[in-house]
Amino acid sequence: MAASPHPRRGTGAADSVRRWAELQGGALPWERYMEIALYDREGGRYQAPESPFGKSGDFYTAAHLGPAFGRTLARWVLSIDAQLGHPDPFRLVELGPGDGSLAGDIADEIARRSGTPDRFEYVVVERSEPLRRQAAQRAWPAPASRLRRAVQNGIGDRGPFVGAVFANELWDALPARSLLRTGGVWKERTVVWDGERGEWGVGETVRAVGAAPLPDDEEGTVREVSPVGESLLRAVADHLLEGALLILDYGGTTEELGVRHPTGSIAALRRHRGGGNPLEAPGTADLSVDVDFGRLRAAARAAGLVEMAYRSQIEALGAWGLPEVAEELRRAARSEEERVRIHLALKSLGFGFERFRALELAAPGRPLAALPAPR
Repeated sequence: MAASPHPRRGTGAADSVRRWAELQGGALPWERYMEIALYDREGGRYQAPESPFGKSGDFYTAAHLGPAFGRTLARWVLSIDAQLGHPDPFRLVELGPGDGSLAGDIADEIARRSGTPDRFEYVVVERSEPLRRQAAQRAWPAPASRLRRAVQNGIGDRGPFVGAVFANELWDALPARSLLRTGGVWKERTVVWDGERGEWGVGETVRAVGAAPLPDDEEGTVREVSPVGESLLRAVADHLLEGALLILDYGGTTEELGVRHPTGSIAALRRHRGGGNPLEAPGTADLSVDVDFGRLRAAARAAGLVEMAYRSQIEALGAWGLPEVAEELRRAARSEEERVRIHLALKSLGFGFERFRALELAAPGRPLAALPAPR
């Protein structure tokens, strides 16, 4: 994903919003506003020196709860490796690794469970320069160091490859268009900028977006659609010769989101507090939208990817071996306090991520099977 272009230099995301609004007659599409607020080189939230993750940031991900999540994802990776016949090399690409919290746990589990860990190359693809630097410099446990490491700006930087691609909480942060159903048609929602803050406006009529048709919703319905997310799917399909793509994120089907979020799913999170105005102080909050997995699955089919499974994240983690990972961690705990922390982290994975879904997609080159849920 390319960095946001600039009509001219300035200071801060708000200044970039103002300049883009001036160029477009006072208003800019939500998609552009979201792009600037998160990724702008001059003040986007993900370009800030301080991390948006963890206690001092805006939110936690499952990767920050402890090693169970990463170790379980590693078992998914190893299942793909086995189905491909243990290729050498096997490239594992993490899209949007954030601060790199997940990579060490995954690499450590692969090193412990694979007889030939040096076949694996762990590649992080992160557009934020500060986060890319954090991920690249993050220390790994000793076993994990047997895997090779690399950093790329894009999925296709080094051409086609065999292996696996995954993303945890990336698609919700990809810039999306916001559409309003009004007068029996869909119109682009815009941000009208007065120089200091924004208000919602209505732009041009939208006939079609992406691989799936827009639903015939009731008057006043708002939906978010991400052409950037669909383009990223196509980029993975173009470069993954054999292997699988895993998307973990919160959202639902098109029908579910219409019921759950009839006025749209745009959320602003500042210092772990939701409910803020997303049109205030761009660059100071994490902005996200619920992922429309119905549209994502249609885009995947159009790109030639083959669906292996679509299910809840907790069901997927169970299929990949979370119960076994949990038992291993409990046995290895050195104190009762550590066992309590493990218990609480596992409980959070089960009950704190109910809205999360797992979409597993195979490259067209070779059929792959999803691991079944335990009975």
